[in-house]
Amino acid sequence: MIIGIILLLLVVGWLAMTYFPSTNFQAWFYETRYAWLGWRFVLYVAIWLLMVQLNRKGQMPLKARLMILSVIPIIEGLNLLYLL
Repeated sequence: MIIGIILLLLVVGWLAMTYFPSTNFQAWFYETRYAWLGWRFVLYVAIWLLMVQLNRKGQMPLKARLMILSVIPIIEGLNLLYLL
């Protein structure tokens, strides 16, 4: 299912770039950057809630929790580097 969603998003991106070549997507992302920041926070809360639910059902190994939680600062750090 995840592979299907990724492929669908790739096709949508390809169609957008093919049929709307004069659209400045970078400017659009910059204008809507606070909405994207809010969306990322929503996703992070969803990840946190899923981790809490997994811990209630059975103890998640520490290594797995640290791997999941370390991805968030790495992604945000890459986003900050992109802005510089």
